Amino acid sequence: MIFFIKWETWDDAKQDLCEIFEMDLVKHLEYTIQFAEKYHGDQKRVNGEPIIKHLLQVLEILILEMGIKDKPILTASILHDILEDTSVIENEIIDLFGKEVFNIVKTLTKPKVTQSQNKQTLKIDYLKSLKNAPSNVLIIKLADRYSNVQRLSIDPSYDRQKSYYKQTVDYIIPLCNNFPKFRTLFNSWQEFYSFLSN
Repeated sequence: MIFFIKWETWDDAKQDLCEIFEMDLVKHLEYTIQFAEKYHGDQKRVNGEPIIKHLLQVLEILILEMGIKDKPILTASILHDILEDTSVIENEIIDLFGKEVFNIVKTLTKPKVTQSQNKQTLKIDYLKSLKNAPSNVLIIKLADRYSNVQRLSIDPSYDRQKSYYKQTVDYIIPLCNNFPKFRTLFNSWQEFYSFLSN
């Protein structure tokens, strides 16, 4: 199984990116990271890691493993959690990054839960809806989920580990049909964490 944890900080990423991309794109990605940091602040993931490390992992997967060079996809990958987890205004994303990036981020954003709705049911409905998403959304979602589950065993809740494993097998891995590299990554991941299927 492959772990994508090389880029711990933006400086780590920038060193590699300067060898891959023109400086204009590197500067744009740096600006996007700074924008994400401004809104996400000190937010942490369930396992205690800063959210920015997750965003860099997603970027690392897309660039180093998948060979993605598309500016809107890479930009949206950095912003994929920003509507869901921060107070950013939608128009600010449109104004600064464009409608294409906004539409990708919006599609990746889970609906807000209301009092009359069950959070788990809403999440499953969202995951099911992804099978109809365009490829520029799916490739980010696959990178996002791989980042989230690559070190699943450090999640402090074993029940959450099992739930996340089942969700990934049931709803995310089937999305890999048109992405053979992701299929290989997730097949290896599934075998590595197969103890969670019991």
